[in-house]
Amino acid sequence: MKRSPLKPFLAAAMAIAAWLASGCGERLASGGDATETGNARVAGQIVEESGKPVAGAEVTILPSDWNPVRGGAVPDSQKDTTDADGRYRFTRLVSGEYNLQVLQLQSRTRSAVFAIQLALDSVLVPKDTLHACGALSVPLPETKDSGVGYVYIPGTTFRTRVDSELRISGSILLDSLPPGLVPSVLYTKGDSDSRPISLAKDLNVLKSQVTYVSAYATWSHSAKWILNTTASGVAIAKDQKGFPVLVRLAAPAFDFSQAAAGGADVRFAKADGTPLEREIEAWDAQAGHAEIWVRMDTVRANNASQYLSMYWGKAGTAEPASRRSVFDTLSGFAGVWHLAEEQADTTANGLYKDATGAGNDADDRVASVSRSGVIGAGHGLDSGDYIRASKVSNGLRQPTHFTISTWCRNNGKGFGSNGGEMVSIGDNYGLRSYPDSGFHVWYWPAVQPAGLSTPWYHVSVKATDFLDGKWHLVQGTYDGATLRLYVDGKEVGNTPAPDPVGFQFPLNVTLGKHGNGKLGYEYKGDLDEVQVHSVARGADWIKLTYENQKPGSSFPAQAAP
Repeated sequence: MKRSPLKPFLAAAMAIAAWLASGCGERLASGGDATETGNARVAGQIVEESGKPVAGAEVTILPSDWNPVRGGAVPDSQKDTTDADGRYRFTRLVSGEYNLQVLQLQSRTRSAVFAIQLALDSVLVPKDTLHACGALSVPLPETKDSGVGYVYIPGTTFRTRVDSELRISGSILLDSLPPGLVPSVLYTKGDSDSRPISLAKDLNVLKSQVTYVSAYATWSHSAKWILNTTASGVAIAKDQKGFPVLVRLAAPAFDFSQAAAGGADVRFAKADGTPLEREIEAWDAQAGHAEIWVRMDTVRANNASQYLSMYWGKAGTAEPASRRSVFDTLSGFAGVWHLAEEQADTTANGLYKDATGAGNDADDRVASVSRSGVIGAGHGLDSGDYIRASKVSNGLRQPTHFTISTWCRNNGKGFGSNGGEMVSIGDNYGLRSYPDSGFHVWYWPAVQPAGLSTPWYHVSVKATDFLDGKWHLVQGTYDGATLRLYVDGKEVGNTPAPDPVGFQFPLNVTLGKHGNGKLGYEYKGDLDEVQVHSVARGADWIKLTYENQKPGSSFPAQAAP
């Protein structure tokens, strides 16, 4: 593509002038409205990279403000085909600014010339060369609309439809573009009264390559966070899809005065510029700390160079409209409770929000005012306190696959006579703590397993250092064949479990006491970041979760400026 001053025809160029004069072009009006006839003319020549003229190339001329979404079909009068010498011409054009685009169908090569200024005279476009196409990966705007939209290059026919699935991805690919400088890329909802949104300007398209556009080029500050999954970082053997990476900010390394209130202007993107969804769980500029969740579509295994970019420092920027939850149900999350909410009484229904957006909000029946947490604020529970979500989604009803997880801190004192129920899915499956320094994961099958003394499958572990008043991450998984228990990212026990979960009891999520109402299972201690997944997470996911979330974690690590 070219954007340069265009020379008038020289009087001496008699052959070209005569060629132009012989044209009988159709009417063409500014803005693509073919209702007026002008006297301006334009001509030029198209060649291959070798310099050989290109015959049979399709040439289209359009007003520079033409909108390919609403402009309709391009009139035949705005199209031409190059002759044996690679020449084209347009006549009777209304004065104004035009763009020219060229396509050779056989070779799939293209070119474009922008900002051709036409007055009442004739203009010769400099010889233009066809090249292999390139593409632009363009971030989508932070809008709340959920319908169909379009990304397009004004004054051309290049446009791409944006549906809900593409909107979730955060970026769009404009492909089969002619190489060179693109003056602007716009987004519109497609409604006749919607105003276009500028996505980017002056973009250089490279042939046979994808050019990635940053959504945050005008932000004042940026930093890189390295996701090292090799032996020198957190070693994992398999890629992890849809993983929520926790990013912790702390003063003075991070200057909170550079960011907007509440972190409203903080953004994250992949290395290629694709925006990433983020959720700010905690932001305390005065205390100098923040905890932010960022959804990575893929954390690559055995990789020391992958990173995510963080941007901040953009005056007037509001909170972005979320395209999808960081803890997306499509990525296997069934319910996530940060437990950061608080209210003075013990009757607030729906207080504790489910971060997946699935609606599993939980009621507050907690008298304890302890807000200690491992990530932002958690919640303390005295014996008898509990949190319950009674109306829950079917994502929690997984007979052959689940993962259940919580951070906990207790010393084993104050439990009920049968232990302390940390997380119970209506007693159908759950996690429990025992006063003799033990953790326990279980589930009830439909019928009592043959050869077992109990009517449920379970894995228990005892150790002297689990009920030590420190934070521990307890996780249980079931994959349809084996029930496993993990503590602090390591598997501590498993048992064969061939029978699916029976779901004999009413479905709910209960923290702090028995999920089916039995006494003697009251929990006393702290809980934070309770999660239930509709899939069985593997050992790499479990390990990465612990290493990322544990206090003092160095994953991800901020790169040196």
